[in-house]
Amino acid sequence: MSSKIKVMPSHFTATELAQYLQKLGLESTALEPTLDTLTKVLRKHLVIFPFENLGMHYSESHIVDVSLPSLFQRMVVEEKGGSWCSGHNGFIMEMLRAIGFRAYVCGARLSLAPVRESQVHSVVLVVPSDTNGATYLIDLGLGLYGPVWPIRLRHEEAVQGASGGEAHRLVHARHPDSVIKEGADGAVGDRGDDLAPWSQYWAVEMRLAEDKPWKRVCYFTPAAEIFPEDLQDMSLVVSMRQTGLLWSNVFVIRFFEVEGEKEMGRLILHHNEVKKRGVGNMEVEDVEQLGTEEQRVAALKKYFGIELTEAEVKSIHGRKAALPSA
Repeated sequence: MSSKIKVMPSHFTATELAQYLQKLGLESTALEPTLDTLTKVLRKHLVIFPFENLGMHYSESHIVDVSLPSLFQRMVVEEKGGSWCSGHNGFIMEMLRAIGFRAYVCGARLSLAPVRESQVHSVVLVVPSDTNGATYLIDLGLGLYGPVWPIRLRHEEAVQGASGGEAHRLVHARHPDSVIKEGADGAVGDRGDDLAPWSQYWAVEMRLAEDKPWKRVCYFTPAAEIFPEDLQDMSLVVSMRQTGLLWSNVFVIRFFEVEGEKEMGRLILHHNEVKKRGVGNMEVEDVEQLGTEEQRVAALKKYFGIELTEAEVKSIHGRKAALPSA
């Protein structure tokens, strides 16, 4: 499969890559585009840069800007938080290219049955240099339940989730509403082997525990390559869509590592509460209840190191996601 992904230059410079890796606590001079490097970058990125939708609510435009210069300035230079799907996946893909990986972003569709979601999600496909051409998927845009390990692009390939028996896997699967004819191996048409697995339809699945069923998270096909302009359009659509959890709530989700553990915990701000999900189980600890906007703004700084300006704080007034003012 590696022959199907060209080596492409990154939009980020070597200096910008070094700044990013410094934030992750990694040395740029020692990194090769291997599977181990991909794993380290993915997990460190999840720890340093949260999944959040603050720009949707705490900005004058209420549009989450996922252009690469804006993301670098916000995340690396100003340390003002992270982003959401289209921001994180586009950003890390360019950083991986700067390291030397062959990588690209492809469009995906979240599985939110019975609602049919438009294609506003994405995943990143990466070929490490030491895997004999094997392709791996990463996705930093699923928030609380996103994969924390690269997943090989192979049917029923599974990896451990963040904690508590969680797991993710890839399977050949089409969206249930698709009318495209598909062969038994997941390839489109009668001669899918000519293009497979690039013509195949895939789904990311997740289970919350070993005794829980697998559930579809999103659908994608590797042939659906998208570009920075597409990611910006995706972000624009989600920013302006007046339905769903992101419109009605403020979210910040940051992963954290525990020394000596492969599992990861999560610190979560969801609307008016801060919760903590540790490693080893699925129990959730209540950290703090937030009754006012002032308390939520203080919690962003206290727990996530995100400090909003007075103008940003005022921007949420009158929106559905706003809390009462003191």
